[in-house]
Amino acid sequence: RGARLDQLTLPKLDVSPLNFASLHLPVLTDVPELSSRAKLELGEKLLMIRDRFGLASGALHPDLASAETAAWLKELGIPFGIENMDRTKKSHRSVEEVADTLVQWKVPLVLDLQHAYENSKDAGGDGIDLSMDLVRVARNAYGITHLHVSGEIASKSGAQLDNHASLIWATNTKTILAAIKAVVRSIDAPVRIILEGNYLPGDRPGELLRVEDSGSTE
Repeated sequence: RGARLDQLTLPKLDVSPLNFASLHLPVLTDVPELSSRAKLELGEKLLMIRDRFGLASGALHPDLASAETAAWLKELGIPFGIENMDRTKKSHRSVEEVADTLVQWKVPLVLDLQHAYENSKDAGGDGIDLSMDLVRVARNAYGITHLHVSGEIASKSGAQLDNHASLIWATNTKTILAAIKAVVRSIDAPVRIILEGNYLPGDRPGELLRVEDSGSTE
């Protein structure tokens, strides 16, 4: 279920109990420039969400943040990881950029399989290799907090029409499912999965996510 930061702080918002709560953190490029009052207000909202929903991990876009922002979130007590970025972003598309930030900021990775898929394809890869390279660098750093799972819808000419499509409708579902299996098999622990994309009533994406070999998903 998706919501904006202001929606999540509404006092009457009714939500079902969540086994694993994740939040796309807001754009925080200007945190170092915020006044003490503005920073306090933003911090109070994030803490309210953490406490109300049992926030397990926020997802921070590292191309729109800084080491100072990461340090502020840690000091505040907000759990988070950085996400590998899609092909349209200015940075953190490559393994090297992600690895450097994981080590410098001392944070885990939120692995987005669709982002890795498209950057892999752009580099002539198979759509899975970049995910596995990111798993390797994350395991050598501070681990993986969870996966973001979606696919893409491409036209017959190959043009990308949607890069956060549900796996029910995506045109690259088989490759994304293969990436999930490869990632899960390589990690000796349960893997949390956040399904991105728009799912309709009656869709049963869980049936797509059954991993028969070693490893498990949650």
